[in-house]
Amino acid sequence: MSVAFDTVTAGEDLLDVHSTTAGNTTMRVQGVWRVRVISVDSATRSAMCSWNGNPATRYTERSFAKLRRVAPEWLRQSVMRGRTCHYCHAEERDGHRADCKHPKAVRARAKASGAPVVMAPPRTGRAK
Repeated sequence: MSVAFDTVTAGEDLLDVHSTTAGNTTMRVQGVWRVRVISVDSATRSAMCSWNGNPATRYTERSFAKLRRVAPEWLRQSVMRGRTCHYCHAEERDGHRADCKHPKAVRARAKASGAPVVMAPPRTGRAK
């Protein structure tokens, strides 16, 4: 799900998920990279963001449409393995691990236990 510019705050971590080549082959895999929002300028509708730890560059409002707050449930990150979870690295055929923090896994565990579901998107960056 894309990110609306009005909801972005400084210090927030977003994810850039897109297809890329797998090494020196023509095969494709999905990559996930962290985008840290450094500052937001609402007057020009732009923000300074650091992609994957690189120096900050200007992101326009349109650039945020390609970013996500939560990674997809299953990603094809390797040519030799099946699809895996971005958070717990478990393979799809095995299911999420018991301590996985992916929102869909958390919701499924809460539903199975009968507890009320209260969700907040997981932080993808380092702890402050």
